[in-house]
Parts: sequence; structure tokens; C-alpha cells
Amino acid sequence: MTRDTTARTLGTGALAIADAQPRRAWGLAGQALELARVAHDPESAAIAERARGLAALHLADLDTALRCERAAVRLARRARNPTLAAEARMTLAYVLSCRGRPGRAIGVIDRACADLDGLQRLRADAQRGAILQQLGRLGEALDAYRDVLPRLRAAGDWVWTWRVLNNRGVLQVFRYHFAEALTDLREAEQLSEREGLGLLAAQVQENLGFAHSRQGAIPEALRHFQEAERRYRVLGVGVSSLLLDRAETLLSVRLAREARATAEQAVEELTRTRGGFKLPEGHLLVATAALLAGDCGTALPAARQAATAFTRQHRGGWSALARLVGLRCRLGQNLPVAVSEVVRIAAALDAAGWRLPALDARIIAARLALSRGRPAQARTLLADGIPRTGPAELRIRACQAVALRHLIDGHRRAASAAITAGLRIAEQYRATLGAPDLLAHVSGQRTELAEMGLRMAIEARSARRVLAWAERGRASHLLLTRARPPADPALATALTEVRAVVAELADARRAGRPVAALERRQTTLENRVRDHLHSRRGDYADVAAPATVDQLTAALGDAVLLEYVESDNHLYVLLVADGRVRLRPLGPVAAMTGLLEHLPFAMRRAAAGTGRSAEAAGTLLVSLGTKLDNLLIRPVRPDLAGRPLVVVPTGPLQSLPWALLPSCTDRPVTVSPSATLWHQAAHSQAARSQAAHSQAVGGTAAASPGAAGAAGSAQTGSAQLGSAQLGSVQAGSVQAGSDQAGSDQAGSDRAGSVRAGGIRSARWLAVAGPDLPGAGAEIEALRRLNPEAGVLTGEAATAGAVLAALPGAGLAHLAAHGTFRRDNPLFSSLRLADGPLTVHDLQTLDGVPEVVILAACDSGLSLVCPGDELLGFSAALLAMGSRALIAAMLPVPDGPSAVLMTTLHRELAAGAPPATALTTARRDLLTDGGPAERVAAAGFVCIGAGLT
Repeated sequence: MTRDTTARTLGTGALAIADAQPRRAWGLAGQALELARVAHDPESAAIAERARGLAALHLADLDTALRCERAAVRLARRARNPTLAAEARMTLAYVLSCRGRPGRAIGVIDRACADLDGLQRLRADAQRGAILQQLGRLGEALDAYRDVLPRLRAAGDWVWTWRVLNNRGVLQVFRYHFAEALTDLREAEQLSEREGLGLLAAQVQENLGFAHSRQGAIPEALRHFQEAERRYRVLGVGVSSLLLDRAETLLSVRLAREARATAEQAVEELTRTRGGFKLPEGHLLVATAALLAGDCGTALPAARQAATAFTRQHRGGWSALARLVGLRCRLGQNLPVAVSEVVRIAAALDAAGWRLPALDARIIAARLALSRGRPAQARTLLADGIPRTGPAELRIRACQAVALRHLIDGHRRAASAAITAGLRIAEQYRATLGAPDLLAHVSGQRTELAEMGLRMAIEARSARRVLAWAERGRASHLLLTRARPPADPALATALTEVRAVVAELADARRAGRPVAALERRQTTLENRVRDHLHSRRGDYADVAAPATVDQLTAALGDAVLLEYVESDNHLYVLLVADGRVRLRPLGPVAAMTGLLEHLPFAMRRAAAGTGRSAEAAGTLLVSLGTKLDNLLIRPVRPDLAGRPLVVVPTGPLQSLPWALLPSCTDRPVTVSPSATLWHQAAHSQAARSQAAHSQAVGGTAAASPGAAGAAGSAQTGSAQLGSAQLGSVQAGSVQAGSDQAGSDQAGSDRAGSVRAGGIRSARWLAVAGPDLPGAGAEIEALRRLNPEAGVLTGEAATAGAVLAALPGAGLAHLAAHGTFRRDNPLFSSLRLADGPLTVHDLQTLDGVPEVVILAACDSGLSLVCPGDELLGFSAALLAMGSRALIAAMLPVPDGPSAVLMTTLHRELAAGAPPATALTTARRDLLTDGGPAERVAAAGFVCIGAGLT
């Protein structure tokens, strides 16, 4: 075989496999090019350069792709082969389009089409359709695909048939024609698998993920993205386009931090590979994620940069979308925006077929018109119907537009019905998601609707309606019920790996060894857990209906409920007592947040400081507590008398140590994410108490469904944790002394009795993590009160042992160093002998104890998402069925905390409800106590239904 024949063969072979194996194609084409140069064969060299350019395109090296395809055109012209030159121009045109030069790309592809006929002309027409699609000229692109697809099929040209099916599937997604999109993409998937087109098979997985994402099927989308990434990694190709799609999906469920990190990674890769066409999409996603997180300082310049680039690329719809993000930033910064500007953006988005952002723009324009006294203009901008099909977010926005239109017309009842319809759509959509963080963040889709209802009720001065709307928009993901969590060996393995690497990381830090590799490993493993859970479909029931005033009154008894709500940057409090609801305005939210910002610093200084520093911090704490008390409690103080309180906070109040307020220091206070969640727990406790009383007097009582749901795990687990099992878990535990006397022995006797409403009839569990000097005293005090308690300390206090024992306990005391992960709250943890026990670990359990005491710093903190949705240890335990928790809202001093816990357990053993027991323990600690004692007393909060 001659050299020129060999060059032609290698080059043609490289061209044939470039779509499936781009790295191998690059190597073969390089060999062909060298042979062609030695043989002075420009035709073979042109084929080789075209193959190299196509391989470089798939490998995201656009500079090299452009250089190779231009060389291919030159070589083909030198060989006087117009067909070969036209084929090279086909690929060159697409590379130019990807580099952000669509006008030039159209000229090049038109010239290629003029020099081709037969099958090559069909391919060129298909390529032209792809470039038109990139430009946003979807109708023209669809016409081109419709014309060439049957003829490509008839010719048996399966690679180009795949390309048309794949491109048309993506096009149909942008047109919201999801059934047609999935039909095309699934046919493309089957074709790529049948023909062994490795890279194309990976790309269609990415596009299936994109289609499912736009449709709102997030778990399915993420599964396809994971499969696409796996295939891309095997092939060694870039993943910038996949990163863009994933970032957009994360934004759709309001995961702003993760979306921004992913978009920034895409921007970095696109900048490195000079992916000019896609780069502004990355900047737009960064801007959108920053805007969602409230960072307008980052979002506005990024949006402007994207809009300018899209305009240069003649991509009008994309440019309008970037301008909409910039406009939102300006509104967030209280900068002037003209209604006409928003209307023009909405029209451009409509013309591009972008229905959801176009609707968003019209709602913004309508609100601006209303604020400027132009209701007639506002009304013309709003939709008058709700689509029955389409993505959930589009239908939710349509409900919002319809509600706003009804309000303009003065039809408040119709507006309320539209808001209710939108909330129902949001709840149905949310129930398809399986990961707790997705559930919490995606609730942001419903926040604006709930706020509309809340605003209507406040304007109507109807306290009962305010309560109803506040409850509909608050912490609702915690009210979703689910069946037993599915067995998930992959998750269990991943969490074990996380625990091992975190323990190794802690050892390395103590020893002064390098930790960068271990930190990267931790991040990789945590991301693997997150992605695995995000791809799980939901198995949740509908959210519970908000508790009524009558239901709350019956459960409250002599207690008072205070629910704080925010509307239009003003704070209000609802007081529920004695069958009545009263609404009181409290003033601007800024007054509250200003005080709360100083609180953590003062408490930390008081806890850790000495001498004058501690005393000064203590004085500041007293002052802050008094000011907050005047702001939050004084307007309703005459209605409280000495009654216990149920407090439902909002926003930054979720982390407030309420005992710091003088009005709360000496009364039982329990804090709940919502009144409905508190009522459910209180109602279940009442049912348990009635059942226990009936059994104690020899009667029988059928547990209510609510009681079974909340208490079943404790009863079942108690049977599972027999004496033999207790013997195994007590290895290495603190041993109680044999010379117990006086009150301790009496406490033990009381602990063994059964009392209605108490928790002593179920087994107690005490756990002490490492490096916590005061934990031993806490555990020993608990053992004296309840000798039958299960104890895990020392090397026995492993995550596995604790997780095995928790479902069988009625009360669990967990003393350990705690870490709250604001960046990833479901990896917040308690440090045990073998590493961290995380929120993710808890959520694998069948059940949790009825009462949990988290004697750990920051263990009561939660990340507050829109709609007061909470993520953290306390939120997870409440959602899983714990009735009450006692946890710290900040780092607390070890010694005083141990004293408080000793008194707390004595009171619990005597039958006191958790909130009452904590009040007594706090009172004892404050007697002649200094700043550290005051911090420990105020730092622990009772969360849940702690009054019973």
C-alpha cells in the first residue's frame, strides 16, 4: 500500500470515528497528516485536518478545531477539490458558530451548500439547521430538519440522522413541546447505542437530562446528567455544556450556591477552551444564581456582560433573558426601571418562545405599573388563564399573574382561589422530589404566592386569615409524611466513606500533616452523596392542612401561641389564646435584624471571656435581650400573664435564644417552625398520654393514626433493644456508682414508673462523644436517674452504634461536639468516636426518639430557606417524628452546660415536660451565676411540642 493510500485510509477512518472516539480519531488523523505531508498529498491532508478539527471540537478545543478546519479548506482548494472544500466548510461553519461568530457561520455554510449535492447536500442542510437553531431562529431550523430527516433515514446515514433527531429534540424543549422532544431524543438514544456511537450516546444522555429538567422532572434529569458525565469522563471529553445544563437544573429548584459553583466551573472551562458561543450562557447562569442568593453586586455586571455578548452573537432571545436578570438586580438595588423597558424585554422573550421568563417580565411590568398608579396598563400585561399543561413553574407563575389581575379588578375571592390553585400545583410538584434540601429550597416557588395571600389578609385586618396564609407558606416541607426510608446500600457506603475521610482529616490536622488531598476527597464524597439523593424520586404524601384556630386552642390549654410573620419588610405577631387570634404590628424588620447581628458575638465573648471582658459582654447581652423583648414581646405582654409560650419565629428569629428575653427567662417556652407542626406533635402526644393512662389502669385504647406515626418507632425499637443488645453497647461506658442515695435513688424509682404524658416508660439512651470533659458527668447523672438507660461512651460511641440504638429510645441525650454546616446543612454533624454522625445519617432511620437532647454547640441551628423552610439537625428530627428537642443555638460553655443538663434530667425523670424542665434547670443555673452561666442558661432552646 502506498503512502498516499495509507494517509487517505487513516484520515477517512479518523473521520468515521470522530463522533464516537474523539481522542483516538485525533491520533489517527495526526498520523494521516504526517503521511500526507511526506507524500505531498493535499487531498489526504485535507481529510486528516477535517478529522482533527472535528475531534478537537468534541474535545472542546475550539481554537485547534478552528485552525484545523481552516487548514482543511485551504488544502482542499489547493487540491482543486470543491466537494472536499465544501465538506470542510460544513464543519468550519459549526465551529465558527460555537466560537460566537454566527453571522460568519451562516455565510460559510451557505457557500458549502452551493458546492454540494446528493447526500452531502443533505448533511450541509442539516448543519445549516443546527446553526439557525443556535441563533434562535427555531422555526427555520425546524423546517430544515423536517425536510432532511426522512431523506437521511432513507439513505441509511445514521450519524446525521442522529444529529437531526438530537438537535430537533433540544429545539422542541425550547418550544415546550416535551412529548415530541422526548420522542426524538429517545430515538436518538436507541440509534447511538445500536450503532456504537459512544460520544453521541453521551450527548443524548445530557440532552435527555436537559429535556427532563425543563419539564420539571428533576430526579430523572439528574440521573441522565450523571450518566452523561460518566460517559464523557470515559471518553476524556470536556463537560462544559453538561455543567451549564446542570447549573440551570439546580437553579430551577433554587439551589443557588450549588448552581453558582457549577456555573463558575463551566465558565472556567469555556474560557480555557475559548468556547465563545457558550461562554455568555455561563455568565448568565452565574448572574442568575447570584441574584437568587441576593448578591446583586455580582449578578448585575455578569448579566450585563452576558447581554452584550449575546447581542454580538445576534441571539436576541438570550440577550433579552440576560437583560431581565439585570433588570431584577436593579430593582433589588432600588434603582429606577421604566415599565416600557420591561415590556420590551417581555416582547423579545415572547418572540423567542421563552414563555416562562416572558411571563415573569410581564408580572414585573404589571407591578411597576401598579406602583406608579397605572392599574389599566398593569391589567393588560397579565394573563387571564392558567395553562393545564406545561412545566409546574410556568403554571405557578400563571396563577400568580391571574391572581394579580383579579386583585386589580377588586375580585379578592377569585384572587384567593388562583393563589390556592398555584400552591396546590407547587405542592404536587414538590412531592416528586426525594431529597430534603430540594424540598426545602424548591418551596421558594410558592413563596410569592403565599405572600400575596398574606398581604391580602393583612390589608383586610383579618387575624384569622393572616394565620391561615402564614401557615400555608411556612416550613411546609417538614409537614410532608413519607413511608419508611428505602434501603439504600449505596448511600450507606458513601456516608461511611465520608465519615472515614473526615476522621482521617481530623487526625491529619492534629498531627500537622498536609490536608489538601483529604479535603478534596471529602468534597468529592459529599457531592456524590448529594447527587445520589437528588436523583431519588419523592415518596411523600400531600402536605397537611394548616391547623385551625379551634384545633390550636384545644391543644394549647392555658398556653399562648405567638407566631411572627413578615410582610413588605414589616414584622407582625399573631397571638392565639382562649379561642381568639389577635394581630399586632411590631415595626420594620430592619430594627430586629440590627439587634440580632450583635447577639452571637456578645454571647461568645460572655461564654469564653474572663474578667472585665466577660462582664462587658454580659452587660451587652442584658441590653440586647431587653431591647429585643421590647420589640417582640412588649406589644402582647399584657395578654401573656404567667402563661407558657409556644413561639413560631420567622427569618433570623429562627436562631434566637429566646430565654435571653426577660419575658421568656422564667416561663416555659417551646419554639416550633410552624403552628401546624406543633399541633401535630402536641396532638400525637395527647393521644399517647391517653393510651398510656388507659393501659396503666388496666384498660385498652386504640392508638390514633397520628399517635402511631409519631410513637411507633419508639415502641418498636424498645422491643428490638433487649438486654443482650444493651450489654453489647455498654462496652466502654461510664459506670454508675453503687452507693446512690437520697434523691438520686428516688429519681430512679420515679423513672421506672409510667405516667401519662411522660417519657419514662420508654428506654433512655445516653451518648458521649470524644474530647468533651463535661459529658461524663452528664451521662453519670442520667444513669443515676435511670439505671436501665443504654449508654454509649468512649470507643463504643460510634455512629453505627448510635444509629442502631436511636430508633429504640424514647429519650436520647447526645453530648458531643457539634458542627453546623451553613454551606451544606445536611452534613451538619455530631462528632463521635469514629467520625461525624450527620443529618444524612439520621434520615436513613426508621424512627427517632420522642425527645432528643442535643448537648452540642450549634445543634439547634438551621439554614433558613425562603418560606421559613429549615435544614439542620432540629428540622430533620422534627420532620421524622420527634416531639421535642432541647438544643443549643450557639457554642455553649462546657461546665455550666453540664450543670444545666443534670438538673434538666432530674426534672424530666420527675415527669416535667421538656420546656418546663429546661426552665427549672435554667433558673437553678442563673442563681448567683456569672456571664458563662447566663450564656449556658439562655443558649439552650426547647424546640417542638415541649409543653406536654
